[in-house]
Amino acid sequence: MAAKTRSQRFKPLIVEPLAKALSIKVAAANTELNMSPDEHQAELVVQAMMRTLLQPHIPCPTLITENEKVLDDPDLGGLIPDLIVKRVGGGYWGFFELKTMLKSDQLTVDDVERDLKKLSAYKQAHPGAAPIFILVGTWTKLFSTNRLTSWSRLPIRYQLDQFQTTPPAPQALNDNFVAIPAGSFAIEELAIACFMWEIQTRAESTVRLSATYDFTAAMT
Repeated sequence: MAAKTRSQRFKPLIVEPLAKALSIKVAAANTELNMSPDEHQAELVVQAMMRTLLQPHIPCPTLITENEKVLDDPDLGGLIPDLIVKRVGGGYWGFFELKTMLKSDQLTVDDVERDLKKLSAYKQAHPGAAPIFILVGTWTKLFSTNRLTSWSRLPIRYQLDQFQTTPPAPQALNDNFVAIPAGSFAIEELAIACFMWEIQTRAESTVRLSATYDFTAAMT
């Protein structure tokens, strides 16, 4: 007699556990990161860590891709996210743009603004996906007086209280989009902190698509 097959829905958590796991993994990889010649190479190391940490929560590792152009924007050009997660059966679950402050404190306001514009463009083109901005850095660089002063020119904030309210308060990017604090892990003793925002439309500013990866699998 053939075994009966039934469908079962799964919803593994994604962003909040990723923030904690990534912070701990970055802190543990201090030697490897110190050997990176510059911030760009350090960022690539962290990007590889993200992929490794996401794989156990995604049903197939091939659903996580890099170096894939997803959009041509008239103002920003060809857009390639740092990391892409696709859905089972097709389409996009989410897009990640990563910025780090590990080797240096050279991250500019323009760099962050460009990533936020890219993520907004992804959201405009793929409304059902979750565009996510990730900031990873050392505690001393993130919370220096000079850094906090320069960051105040940006529409997003990573002060700890911004991530501790329930539900998190959306941070307005412009007339059409908001950034919702989606996950963080910041303990001064660890010396590394991670903050994540999901870009969402103003009309859906209470909806977080990045919290879980929903899929259905056939079970016997």
